Amino acid sequence: MPSRKKWKYFGIGIVGGIFGSAVLAVGAIFLIALWPVSPTANSIVLSEIGCPGGMLENMTTSRCEMSDEMSASVSAEFQKLMEANSSDNPPNAQQIRKLAEKVSHNKTLKFKLYGIAAFLGDPVSQYEVGGMLSNGEGTEEDDLESLRWLHEAAHNDHLEAQIRLAHMLSSGTYVKRDKRLATKWLSRAEANKSLPKTAELGV
Repeated sequence: MPSRKKWKYFGIGIVGGIFGSAVLAVGAIFLIALWPVSPTANSIVLSEIGCPGGMLENMTTSRCEMSDEMSASVSAEFQKLMEANSSDNPPNAQQIRKLAEKVSHNKTLKFKLYGIAAFLGDPVSQYEVGGMLSNGEGTEEDDLESLRWLHEAAHNDHLEAQIRLAHMLSSGTYVKRDKRLATKWLSRAEANKSLPKTAELGV
């Protein structure tokens, strides 16, 4: 039969084990609570995403406009298109978009052409650029940049972009849920359904 001294050490060991486990558990809880957490995708606030790359916000209008560097780049690409174009008239944004639609076999060129038309303000091309960025089609996948172009297309009255933004904001998909803003975009989409589509038709 074990002596009282052995029982004493055995009891101290059990108490020490329980105490040590409790300290470890509390420490783990504190570490988890203090561990830096990267922001999740659905914590993105739509009003804070900024402009697409190559564009800057005009503080007067609160809208995105091409930067000087991007304007020079687009002008150079425009010049190449002019040289390849048999017509003397420079192609407009809608014509460049139609050219992009024809080169579906070459995804990189398609993305480049949509990009030029997008920078020139064509909402259909802005929407397409967003989609290609989201899927990594003809370019590297970039969900945040895709969202910026979707937002830009919606601001330029692209109906599908407005409906998609409303759905994302309503469900909290990728962006922070905002029912008020979702309703605003849905209202704009409803009003947009009755607008003439002359801009999209290139008229």
